[in-house]
Order: sequence, then C-alpha cells, then structure tokens
Amino acid sequence: MKIVINNFSIKIGYSFLLIIILMIALGYEEQFFILYGFMAVHEIIHIALAFVFGKSCKGISLMPLGFCAQIDRLEDISLMKRNIVLLSAPLFNILTGALFWESFIGKANFVIGLFNMLSIYPLDGGRLILYNLGYWAGTLKAYEIMKFTGRIMIFIIFILGIILFILFDYNFWGIAAALYLYKEENKKDINRAYLFYKCIVKNNKEGLFRSRIWYADENTALKDIIFKLGIDYNTLIYINGEFLDENKVRGYIEKSGLDCKMKDMGNK
Repeated sequence: MKIVINNFSIKIGYSFLLIIILMIALGYEEQFFILYGFMAVHEIIHIALAFVFGKSCKGISLMPLGFCAQIDRLEDISLMKRNIVLLSAPLFNILTGALFWESFIGKANFVIGLFNMLSIYPLDGGRLILYNLGYWAGTLKAYEIMKFTGRIMIFIIFILGIILFILFDYNFWGIAAALYLYKEENKKDINRAYLFYKCIVKNNKEGLFRSRIWYADENTALKDIIFKLGIDYNTLIYINGEFLDENKVRGYIEKSGLDCKMKDMGNK
C-alpha cells in the first residue's frame, strides 16, 4: 500500500500491518509502540543529517523490522558524510540504551542500535561496509563479500530465533527478523545492478577528481575490471604502458559483452 502526499511517498507493507495485529493480539501493544517509536526517531536522525548535507528524503517505508527512509542520491555526497549519516542513528540508540539500561526503553534502544550495525544489506552496518569496503576493493566486489558474510549472519539470527522462540514464551522476533532479512538479501542482484549504474553516472559527472589505477594485462577479463569500479573514484586501467579510462572499457562491454579479455579490445 502506497500513500503519496506532496511527492512524499509512504509505503506500508502488509507484513507491517500483520505485525501490528499480532502484537496487539499477544498483548504487547505498549512495547510495540515504544519500539517502533524509537525506530522512527532512528530514521529521523538519518533524514536530518542527510538534509544538513544537502540531501532530501523522498519517502519512507514501514516494514516489519522498522522504517526505511528513501534518501535521494545519498551516494553523491562524500564517503565521510555518508558514514556520518549512517553511523549517527545506531550510535544514538546504543548510547540511549547504555544510559537507560535498567528500563525497557534502554534495552529496546540498545537492540535497535546493535541490530542496525549488523553487516547485512540494507541495514546501516551493511551499507557502511558496502561503501567503505567498496572504496578500497570496488563496489561490486564489496557486494560479493557481503553476500557471503550476510548469509552467515542471517543463519545465526535464525538459530538464535529458534532458541528464543523455545525458551521465552514463543517469542517470534528472531525468526521473523531472519526470514525478512533473507528475503531482502535475495534482492542483492538488483541492488548490485542499480548501484553499478550509480557508479557510472557519478563517475561521469563533472567534479569527480579522485582516481584509482588498476593494473591489468592482455589476459585480464573485462568482468574482473567491472568489479574494481567504485562510487567514489574514477578507475584508470594501466595496460602495456597506457592508461584506459573506465568509460572506454564500459563502452566496449556494452557492444561485446563481459565474456572478453583486454586483448580483445585491441583487436577491434
């Protein structure tokens, strides 16, 4: 379900509505509204800091595990500013949890902050690793690494969820979180393609001065070069004493596909 007010969209998932019904039916409505209230504060902090750095929020999604702000073109700001936007909200939750640890509010905030720091996309921790690891290793390479580590974490959450369900009065939150994250993690291929598109668009924008050099030889596969591209820099490929801009390689891939090597570019 989607509601649009003055170009601001509010997406409400049916699973979110189901969670509300379940929590009320089980008598946890007070805990639910406290928990989701601080999740809303979490997202407001993201939105406020993004606004400080010149980025606006186009909408918000209401999901079983909280809220997700749709901040427009966050990748256009510097890596340091992105880190501030992403780190600020979970750090607020963790500090609030430490200050009010004896209360439900404190424990709820601590869980919210810690959970959001997990290295699973699209959680804050996953985005932080994607941007920072992608800065050094390449955006798509960072996705490949996260695919492995993310599924391990989801499996651990699922096992802990089963233990939680058995030992603590059929508490289903752990299992629900694992299943939801697994569903979101399976969208990774779409996210990879979309983020790669953002890489190309940003690297072609005027004002990107930072460059990285990657050494290749004639037998280097073009698909390996694609994995070296990043959001925050333009990649130069050094081969046989010459520098090739990433746009030239991309243009050749668009015509001939990924199943080529660098030596094929010289033949055409």
